[in-house]
Amino acid sequence: MTGGMLRRAVWRACGRRPRAMRQRAWCGGSARGEEDRRLVWYALWRTPRGRRYLKWGLGVYSVLCAALWWLSAQVDTACKLLKEETAAEGGAQKAARPLPRLGGPLQDLTDHEGQPFDSTVDMAGKWWLVYFGFANCPTVCPAELRKITECLTDIERDAALPLVTPLFVTLDPERDTPGRLKDFLRPFHKRFVGLTGSQEVIEKAAKQFRVYFSVVCYLGTRPPPASP
Repeated sequence: MTGGMLRRAVWRACGRRPRAMRQRAWCGGSARGEEDRRLVWYALWRTPRGRRYLKWGLGVYSVLCAALWWLSAQVDTACKLLKEETAAEGGAQKAARPLPRLGGPLQDLTDHEGQPFDSTVDMAGKWWLVYFGFANCPTVCPAELRKITECLTDIERDAALPLVTPLFVTLDPERDTPGRLKDFLRPFHKRFVGLTGSQEVIEKAAKQFRVYFSVVCYLGTRPPPASP
């Protein structure tokens, strides 16, 4: 804002030329810097119209601040209520949602010793852990069985914990015969029980435990089954 514009604004605010401005205009001076600020405060505070403008400005500023504070408080309250309602609805839906059916009896299977296996009889009243895999797995299955062996060893160190029997259910029953499973499980925990059976029985067991698998064919044919 130039000195001339500032002088005209002060003049309009005061309704007349202040004495200091008349003297400056008569002397040919210009209102700049600190003198300009003094003229503005003079117009706003030392004249009736200026004080009226200042009071109206402060009032509008106070109203705007109060409105913004009230709006902020309302938004915070609404967000808090929305979070509480969402948490309550989520808890109710979670409580009403039925648990998925997982697991079931393992029947009509053969263990790695060639003996019939039925979990309702052999595992009655015992803790057991089920792992699905196949003996020809090069890396993943051996690594996971090693982890299970370490966990079972840690459990055995605590006499207060019950013993857990690990079950290895093959997904490749055509090649994983009882003898093949016995050789495959020998390096791992001594309580491992290898289980095999017909393709239909294996698929039923996998479906009960929600295990999804597929058999990859090479050159249109499956590899020949291993000899017992």
